[in-house]
This record gives sequence, structure tokens and C-alpha cells, in this order.
Amino acid sequence: MINSHKEFVGEVKNFTDKMELITGFQYIKDLDSTLEMLENSEPRILFLGLIDMSMGDDYNMVLNYNFAISDEVLNDDDAILNSETENMFIISALHDYLNYIKNTEFDFSNVSFDSKVDGENAYTAVAGTFTFTIKRSASYWKQMEAYSTTD
Repeated sequence: MINSHKEFVGEVKNFTDKMELITGFQYIKDLDSTLEMLENSEPRILFLGLIDMSMGDDYNMVLNYNFAISDEVLNDDDAILNSETENMFIISALHDYLNYIKNTEFDFSNVSFDSKVDGENAYTAVAGTFTFTIKRSASYWKQMEAYSTTD
């Protein structure tokens, strides 16, 4: 069971370590620099950053994440199609992995694809957001009842 944001990010890193199509993982500390980081990175690094958090029912935290991954290939139709297909596979595999490890809800949304040609090279990218719910309990406050002075 994943109990924190830190544990969740660790699980995503674990996924990238096991996924042969991904060359690395980078946690985004500054969401405004995501595009710049993506453009200046090696191909196939998965970027992940926390956008915001809301409180769900039953003490749950609903975390909203941003993700992005890009690839560099030759400017060739087959190479671009293969790269886009592999990017789709990576995201669907991440979805499957999160479904496997989850003990709660998550939802991918706003997934978009982009291709850019620059001379002999082409760049493909996929980016989007997803939510992941972290189950919590009020156990801390229940323990504090023993110290309560309101009777």
C-alpha cells in the first residue's frame, strides 16, 4: 500500500528502472521548466511532477501529477510512427503498472502527443496528467485523543 507522495514517486522510479524503453527518470521540481527540461534532456527520460493536492473522502489525498516523455529519431515516417507507438506503449505500461500497485483510484487525462521535425531529426513527445489517490487514516488524531483536555 502506498502511503505517501514520496513512496508513490519511488514506485514510478521503480517502473522506469524496469522499463527497457525508458532511459531514466527525473522528478520535476519546477513545473514551469518542464518544456525546457524535455527539450534539453536525453531521449526517453520520464519526467514527473506534482501539480496539486486535494482532500478526498475518508481522509484520502488526491494528488495530481504532470508527466512527459520525448524521443529523438530520424526524420523518417516509419521512425516517427515507431517512436509514437513506443511512447503510447510506455504510457499504457505505466497505466498498467499503477493499476497493478494501486490500492486506490487513479485516472489518466489530458494525454497529448506532439511531433516536431528539425532537419534530419524528428522529436516525438507525449505528455499529460493523472491523479492518484493516497489512502490515509486519522490514526494520528485518534492517538492524540489520550492527550485531549476537552472533556
